[in-house]
Parts: sequence; structure tokens; C-alpha cells
Amino acid sequence: MNTAREVVMRLLDQSGSLLVRSGEALSDEEFFAQPEYGASFAWTLGHLAAFQDWALSNVLPNQVRVLDSETREFFRGGRPIRSDSSHFRSRADMAELFTSTQARAMAALIDFDVARWGEPTPTRCRFPT
Repeated sequence: MNTAREVVMRLLDQSGSLLVRSGEALSDEEFFAQPEYGASFAWTLGHLAAFQDWALSNVLPNQVRVLDSETREFFRGGRPIRSDSSHFRSRADMAELFTSTQARAMAALIDFDVARWGEPTPTRCRFPT
């Protein structure tokens, strides 16, 4: 029988791995292309990394933010997407940015007290449960 923690960790791992593998199939042009509506693949990776960095530091007091405030602000959601390519790193760096925050989230889940799962989401979260 899988625990809720194991299920969440597996889903996080599988979805992150699938996302990174999907990006590997894109050309550089496709990876960084900003569509008329929505976000580039590169921006999506940065956004997910920035959100995980923010969430970890807001849920777990022992977690400090790793990303600088300018990077977090550039990839913050809830507003029109900025396409200033000077904030994008190389493909490898964007993938590493995402996978490193994903790894931090997985490690945090191992130590997370599941008795806290019923607590309200952090303030300023767009999608409270």
C-alpha cells in the first residue's frame, strides 16, 4: 500500500521527468519560442522552478529561497508573460534550474510532517485549497 506521501512524490517525479524529456525533443528555436498566447517551454520551466522555490520557503521554515528576487519576479505567474530573453539561461541551465528545485521539493517531502497537510496553503498563493 502506498502512502499519500509516496503517491505525491511519484507523481511529482514522473511529471517532472516527463516535462524535461519533452523539452529535450524540441529544437532550440521551439524551446525558447514565445507563442502568441501562453508561454515558451523555457519560461514554463523557469516558472515552475520559481514557484517551487517560493513554496518551499513558505511552507518549510528551514528552507531558504535559492533563486534571486529578479529571477523569481521574472517567472512569477498571474500576469502577462514577459518575453525578455535576457532572463533565460541556456537550455541546459533552464533544465537544471527546474530539476534542482524539483529535487529540493522531493527531499522536503521526505521530511515533511504529514500531519501538516491539512493546514491552509501559504499566503499569496493563487490556488488555495
